[in-house]
Amino acid sequence: MGQLTIDYTRGRWVGGATLLPVVTANVVGEWVDLQGFRPIIVAVEASSDFVGTVQLFTSNAPTPPVAPGGTTVFPQIGNDVTGPKLVVLDYPGRWICAVLSGRSAGSVAAYLFGGGGLGI
Repeated sequence: MGQLTIDYTRGRWVGGATLLPVVTANVVGEWVDLQGFRPIIVAVEASSDFVGTVQLFTSNAPTPPVAPGGTTVFPQIGNDVTGPKLVVLDYPGRWICAVLSGRSAGSVAAYLFGGGGLGI
């Protein structure tokens, strides 16, 4: 299970996590517990020669789900991402996971940041 780092800054709670570290091969990332944080932004960052597809999946299971690609099908968040992109989510999902497939060139990473609570 991936780790959501939580901090209190400028009067609100914020959290961040690495969904995919910089990778150069197909990989299924770890599930990260969003702990109710929203909205969140997932920044997909890719090298200029990147060729591949990043997909974001979600689950509201009470425990960490089995990774995508098995016999269980999880809802996909948004469309396939094939280059640098920001994906904004504003729903109270429990778990999020990133998957890189079809990679034939370049590198990619996916980072999550979000916040919740009252601002001061």
